[in-house]
Amino acid sequence: MHRRLFGLAALFCTLAAASPAHAAPLNLTLISTPDIFAEFIAVNYNSITDQLSASGVASDIKLAPSLVVDITNGSGGFGSFVLNATIDGNGNAIAGSLSIAGQIQTSPLVPSGVLLTGNLIGFGFRTQGGGPLEFRFSVTGGSAASSFGTTIGTILSQNGFTGSFNQNFHANSGLSDTAPIPEPGSALLLLLAGVPIVAQKLRRLGVHASSE
Repeated sequence: MHRRLFGLAALFCTLAAASPAHAAPLNLTLISTPDIFAEFIAVNYNSITDQLSASGVASDIKLAPSLVVDITNGSGGFGSFVLNATIDGNGNAIAGSLSIAGQIQTSPLVPSGVLLTGNLIGFGFRTQGGGPLEFRFSVTGGSAASSFGTTIGTILSQNGFTGSFNQNFHANSGLSDTAPIPEPGSALLLLLAGVPIVAQKLRRLGVHASSE
């Protein structure tokens, strides 16, 4: 019985870690801090080349519930946000990357330069359009990477998407949030925590069945 339960837990973990590159939302839950906000994002998708680009300004970062700090470029402007992805006509994400750069004015440490980079490992969207595009990235580097863990999510809204990747779309005022997301391993730990309880209930059911 325990083997079966642990087998189900392992399967759950495998499915959670797999790249959900299909026509369904990821329903990402972002951890509240740190959270990088980007705006004025120019979003462009070319249905012939399957290329999605989203570039704008990284304006600020939420470091604590009541602490939001500007991201600058060191010369009076804001930081930068660049997301690129290859997404086919069926909405399958083939590859993608994220790069956020700028300077976070904190004390005593001032992360600057390339703050955060990542490779695409998951993508989701609503087929009816009008909703956010959701991306999951594995963190690959950046001066602020240690604060974000190994897996981050980016939610891109006001993106111009109409529900199909068989046609071009664009927008000039996209918005995004980029923040850590719970690791698949965390979900597995929660599942494993319930294994003894489930096993106990199954044993009780077995006792009741044998006594009838």
